[in-house]
Amino acid sequence: MRRLNAAGIIAIVNLHFSAPGAAVPDDQSPADADHSPAFWRSVATTFKTNHAVIFDLFNEPFPDSNRDTIAAWSCVLRGGACPGVRYKTAGMQQLVNTVRAVGATQPIMIAGPQYGGVLDRWLQFEPKDPLHQLIASVHIYGLPLDSPYRVLTTANKFLTPLAKEVPIVIGEFGDTDCTARFSPPLMTWADAHGVSYIAWGWVVSNCADEPSLIKNYNGTPTKYGAGVRSHYLTRPDAW
Repeated sequence: MRRLNAAGIIAIVNLHFSAPGAAVPDDQSPADADHSPAFWRSVATTFKTNHAVIFDLFNEPFPDSNRDTIAAWSCVLRGGACPGVRYKTAGMQQLVNTVRAVGATQPIMIAGPQYGGVLDRWLQFEPKDPLHQLIASVHIYGLPLDSPYRVLTTANKFLTPLAKEVPIVIGEFGDTDCTARFSPPLMTWADAHGVSYIAWGWVVSNCADEPSLIKNYNGTPTKYGAGVRSHYLTRPDAW
């Protein structure tokens, strides 16, 4: 973490997978009650004096058969027994409370359901944070993934009003065909609306399985990665 911060990078620590009991932690639907609070208690205690760290409480919850429903949003917020989830879950409110209880004051990213892909009910199901340091987190991908906000008119309808109320970070975005057709227009839209964004990911992969910024670990960019880099360099805060 010190090396990242020394390079001017604000690091985001997220809980990507979880599972109850002794099960292998490879599930995203959503944070489990057995281990997730302990994870965040430990992480928040470790980094509570480092304000170049942001906490992303859970990666891509998708309760209630991955639907955008009141039940799904309630599960994400409150936890407990949730439709479509085989174990007791920890809600975002419990995890916010856990982070704040150890004295950590960093901003906290809060995702919604549908693999973190929707924010239409975010304000209705916003956790209470005594420090008012919450960020709405959303993931947006191009086709063939059915990200609701990949169509910019839809993003404009739902995200523009929310961005006036709370900071928004597109915690993941990418072209799933390794081109640069989708991501540059999304970044241009985000710049115009004060929305932050982070490209996924620094991996060597088939983009249909996982958008890949690079062809190899020497950093040679894919067409998608080159498009992202070119856009970053147009920003006034580019290094």
